[in-house]
Amino acid sequence: MDLGDGSAASLDVRTWVAAVGHDLREPMNAIVGMSDLLLQTPLDDDQRDYAEAVRDAATTVVGLVNDLLDVTRLERGNLALIAQPFDVRRLVERTAAMLRPRIGARELQLDVAVATTVPAGLVGDAGRLRQVLTNLLANALKFTDRGRIVLSVDWDPMTEAATFVVSDTGCGMPAALRAAVGRPFVQGTEPPTHGAEGLGLGLAISHHLVGRMGGRLSLESAVGQGTAARFTVTLAPTDRAPPLGTAALGGRTVCLVEATTAADRIADRFHGLGLRVVTVADLEAARACCAETRCAAVFAVARQPTAAHAALARSVQEERADVAPVLVALAPAGYRGDAEAWREAGFHGYLTLPVEAEVLRAALGTLLAPGLDEFVTTHRLAERRDGPWRLLVVDDNPVNVRLLQVLLEREGHEVVDAADGATALERMREHVFDAVLMDLQMPGIDGLETTRRIRAMANPTGRVPVLAVTAAARAEVAPACAAAGIDVVLTKPIEPTTLCGALQRLIVG
Repeated sequence: MDLGDGSAASLDVRTWVAAVGHDLREPMNAIVGMSDLLLQTPLDDDQRDYAEAVRDAATTVVGLVNDLLDVTRLERGNLALIAQPFDVRRLVERTAAMLRPRIGARELQLDVAVATTVPAGLVGDAGRLRQVLTNLLANALKFTDRGRIVLSVDWDPMTEAATFVVSDTGCGMPAALRAAVGRPFVQGTEPPTHGAEGLGLGLAISHHLVGRMGGRLSLESAVGQGTAARFTVTLAPTDRAPPLGTAALGGRTVCLVEATTAADRIADRFHGLGLRVVTVADLEAARACCAETRCAAVFAVARQPTAAHAALARSVQEERADVAPVLVALAPAGYRGDAEAWREAGFHGYLTLPVEAEVLRAALGTLLAPGLDEFVTTHRLAERRDGPWRLLVVDDNPVNVRLLQVLLEREGHEVVDAADGATALERMREHVFDAVLMDLQMPGIDGLETTRRIRAMANPTGRVPVLAVTAAARAEVAPACAAAGIDVVLTKPIEPTTLCGALQRLIVG
């Protein structure tokens, strides 16, 4: 795509693209968000199909807007990379979690595998890295109807190079199309391979982003045999302390009861926390493991508890009453009533798969704490981490306010709204808030000036976390927000998991 040579006409086109991108983000935020909320209400089959079609189409438009804006930045050489510390395990797990709902009813599994050698903290542009991985996973999901998609990460300590691979069992692509990975909208001719729809802007942009990071994106594929997208970039490890609780877990032993090929992927989560893992195929072997080894916990993969699970709970309590291991169920899917069934079977926790390392860390930290007697579930851990909080939403668009209000109140938070900067400042003087969600473009006092005035207030009000929730995606937005005292910039349309995660990190730490 050629946007010109820097002439006034070309610059007008770029300015127009940025303006249209901003104007499109506002309604798309409402369409995507409200469609998601609608899909969480009782609907008949036809209504659900219609709502899903609206949401999917709107999500596609948002992706096209994002890609178009990135193309303009790449053409101008104005796409800057921001190097900062990030947790690579959390990044890849959250990226995969965000895309899993797209699987729908397909017989398809999306897994994450992070090598134990990968450091806890790396330095790089986490946002652009997430964009590349999202594009690669979305491409794999588009062309894979059944089987498995795996996002894996490996690490070479000698060169400080991280290798990311997204592999799938999909339809594959011909050699001619693989060679054109850097060119947008390349078309093929032979369905049902990738050639039927081309590679699109997302993969072309990913190719250029990886190049900007000093790497090279390559595709290994054959028609009918799946595809593996691979790239290696240098990401220096940080010297920051490991996440809270990891050091206390290091060196402990856990027993994993799992007889399928998923055992290695689950064990990787424990290895990442510094735990030793003994994998056994059945509950009888788990009982022997507990008798012979000083296990801190037993994790059993099962859909529902059986008499054998209850017998294991009784035996470990009788034989090792003083130092009995905690028992945790890992369920492939969660259903109402299952947690209570596992508690009655004598287990101490119930987590749903795929389980993130962060969730495992929090669960073990709770279960192994002395003097605590609490049944742990994924939902209960999330409740403890995520509030409730009092939040101020500042936005002049009533639909966006309503969307944020529903999303946040559904999580149990209290929401106060303000339609402009002046009203927001009044609210700040009247109430104590845990965080402020700030639109940038508003009549009267805009979001940047409102934030500057908040920062000028006496503490603790002046230190309240401020998140910019904006449709603006221009390169100069982030520096301007940082200069005004805004902590995090989130671009519309807002993904609920991203929003809640950002709030949790700012408020809780």
